[in-house]
Amino acid sequence: MTRHHVRTRRAAFTLVELLVVIAVIGILVALLMPAVQFARESARRTQCANNMREIGHAMHLHHDTMRHLPPGALDAATLNDAYRRYNVPAGVQHGWAIFIMPYMEQMAIWDKYHLEFDWRAPENRQAREVIIPSFICASSPEGRRTRTFTDATFGQVKAGATDYAVCNGIDGGPLFALGLIDSETNAARVGMMRVNQLQTFSDCADGLTNTFWITEDGGRPQLYRYGRKRVQGTVSGAGWADRENEYIIHGFSNDGVTSTGPCPLNCTNANEIYSFHPQGAHIVMGDASVRLLPQQTPMRLVAKLNTRQAYEVIGDLP
Repeated sequence: MTRHHVRTRRAAFTLVELLVVIAVIGILVALLMPAVQFARESARRTQCANNMREIGHAMHLHHDTMRHLPPGALDAATLNDAYRRYNVPAGVQHGWAIFIMPYMEQMAIWDKYHLEFDWRAPENRQAREVIIPSFICASSPEGRRTRTFTDATFGQVKAGATDYAVCNGIDGGPLFALGLIDSETNAARVGMMRVNQLQTFSDCADGLTNTFWITEDGGRPQLYRYGRKRVQGTVSGAGWADRENEYIIHGFSNDGVTSTGPCPLNCTNANEIYSFHPQGAHIVMGDASVRLLPQQTPMRLVAKLNTRQAYEVIGDLP
């Protein structure tokens, strides 16, 4: 008797079924990606806040040791108290960040830096070119970078960049004329860490918990407006050692093109508060706490939070 073997064919996906499976997978990936991106940005935002908290604590340690805050910058042609306090020769320029290096576990940089020479001088090249991780925001698309420019006196200067800066006041007159700030704010428009000056915590009459002076100003030296890089534009003050790494708030139009305007943050990084966090931008308060200024925070409130002795009433953030 002859045996017949019956062969069974393995079932296979039809083309339509395969396309359906691919479509389902695509939908699932599309649904998951925003959650993944949100989680990643949350982690980056936390790291950025930790960086700024470290800077705030270093400010307190400096104040505890020296009995005053660092100056916002040094650029005076003649000697003053700030120059004498640090034994800096008249006319020599420095940014604020070098003065907190010993309090940020950056003694190696401090030991290589020479206060008797300008920050742009060849003698400070080795120190100023260091890229300090604590000065870089993880959300910045520019990442670890340097700024290189040509100086009329010192030639080509290269400096490690930072995403953080000192905000030491507001451009009160124009802002007040547009009705964007209150009269009390306009009458006392200065903040802490002024250029060529030494402030103490007691100078902050509005209270350390109500006053900020370290902010995000990310992406420099590349110019950004409203989240977009402007290929042809650059911004000064990008180096952590740069004398120009301080600014006052001018306010811009919402597209980041025109100053003065109602936008106090995230419209341009041209020496204004600017971050790459979609929810807002970080600021360091005088008590070393870090707060996220929401994107919709009005100029009126930002100005109140920056001035040190206007005795304004500070409301809740939006």
